[in-house]
Amino acid sequence: PLRGKTVGVLGLARSGIAVARVLARNGIGVVVYDDNPQAIEPLLAEGMRPGRIEDVARLDVLVVSPGVPLTHPRPHPVVAAAREAGILLTCDIDLFARPLRELGHTLVVVTGTNGKSTTTALIHHLALVAGKRVLIGGNIGLPVFELKPGSKPTIVVLELSSFQLDLCNDLRPDIAVWMNLTPDHLDRHGDLDGYIRAKSRVFARMGTSDEAVICIDDEPSRAVAQSLAGRVA
Repeated sequence: PLRGKTVGVLGLARSGIAVARVLARNGIGVVVYDDNPQAIEPLLAEGMRPGRIEDVARLDVLVVSPGVPLTHPRPHPVVAAAREAGILLTCDIDLFARPLRELGHTLVVVTGTNGKSTTTALIHHLALVAGKRVLIGGNIGLPVFELKPGSKPTIVVLELSSFQLDLCNDLRPDIAVWMNLTPDHLDRHGDLDGYIRAKSRVFARMGTSDEAVICIDDEPSRAVAQSLAGRVA
């Protein structure tokens, strides 16, 4: 869906570089932004263009990396410029996950304040022992655009933080696991409600054919579970 469009990538840590390279390899015009000019230089040799704040309004889409602030303590200037110009903001997770279901893959997402990595690794291990094709990534292991599901049905297990979920608009896991929720990253999300909203995006597009597994040992998690009753299996 991005062919023929100009896509900005903001934040060139590992996940940002991975998505920028995949987009460029598919013939999409990529404009790269990072607060560190040295992070941009290696990608210019691969045909990408350095972004300026005045170029933002000419983008079709801006892919924002997880570490870039969206609201607190203040939006990154490129994010603010994109919003002012009405540019679609998205993330690598959304772009990667969108075609998985139609290609016959199964997406399992694990989130929560504590225990995400252990649980993600355990699910990956159990699937391997059961003889399944399985990949692991996201906030653990590889960035999603370094994963290669291929054409055969594969279980893709992703650990996702609130930073990664913050811009997920289309994400629809087949199975979502919510470990717990206690106050964390409030400097990024503003307050506890903002943190809960970011985490809850994992369930936003799920339906009765999808499964949510929620540990209800804390009050915020119980409230989220109650809100999903009857809408998600």
